[in-house]
Amino acid sequence: MSDLKAYIRYRLPVAGVLTIFPICAWGLCYLYELPVNPFVHLTYLSAALALVFVVVDFIKYRNKLSEIKRGVDEDTKIIGADAIEEEYIRQITDLRRELRDTGDQFAGKYNEMVDYYTIWAHQIKTPISALSLTAQNIDDDDLRESLMTQIVRVENYADMVMGYIRLDSETNDLVFTRQSVENIVRQEIKKQRSAIVAKGLTLDFRGGEHEAVTDSRWLGFAVGQVLSNSIKYTSKGKITVTCDSEKIVIEDEGMGIAAEDLPRVFEKGYTGYNGRGDKKSTGIGLYLVKRTMDMLRGDISIESEVSKGTKVTLYLTKP
Repeated sequence: MSDLKAYIRYRLPVAGVLTIFPICAWGLCYLYELPVNPFVHLTYLSAALALVFVVVDFIKYRNKLSEIKRGVDEDTKIIGADAIEEEYIRQITDLRRELRDTGDQFAGKYNEMVDYYTIWAHQIKTPISALSLTAQNIDDDDLRESLMTQIVRVENYADMVMGYIRLDSETNDLVFTRQSVENIVRQEIKKQRSAIVAKGLTLDFRGGEHEAVTDSRWLGFAVGQVLSNSIKYTSKGKITVTCDSEKIVIEDEGMGIAAEDLPRVFEKGYTGYNGRGDKKSTGIGLYLVKRTMDMLRGDISIESEVSKGTKVTLYLTKP
């Protein structure tokens, strides 16, 4: 039905012009008082021929449309195409060829960039590890913890780079197996221990023998990013981490998130009031966490109140 409506709109001007001729003929017949019978027969004959023409023309129109909908390329030959249609086909195929070549060039450059940053992220781990070992041997407790905090931040940024690249790559090395949720969370807490100690925060971890089918690396990445945010925006008080087979909850007593910022915290590059005040926020962490949880077939939710704290829930499956 949609093809018929489109055809009627396409041929409506032609039908309008052809309708003028029988109207003129009947007008002459009336003005000059000519016999009516020849005009009646001529009208019937014209209507029959017009009907045949419309049927044949509509079939050709629909066949052309079907061929075009199937796709146009260098080998496309549309039967009955006129010079204008052939020119359109030529220009479309040229544009598609240019688009394909541009896409291939972009893909090549993107893959080069991914390879470079992948190598960089792996190589940066070596000096980070060396700095960590050196810092651990410093006798001054305050200096040691301060250095370890900065080293952990550098490592978090390197992990963020790797996560950002892998999320947009064709192969994100997902491996779903039954994992201990507690072990995944403990590993991320261990990485952040020096930052927690340096800020004088209390950590309350409530784990248990819970398992879930997930990817340990990507879930650990999500937990690490949320935990890092909690430490970053909490100056005093307690961070509580609870996990079971269905969800991981990270709750802090930090500065909280403004109500107007909550709907946009998962947007790429959105820093909100806290980020603008911090001057160092990238607005990329929660965006990556959201995409990671979607990729893991889970979800994330945030509850927060300014000056009272934030509660982040990572659902291991869609709630």
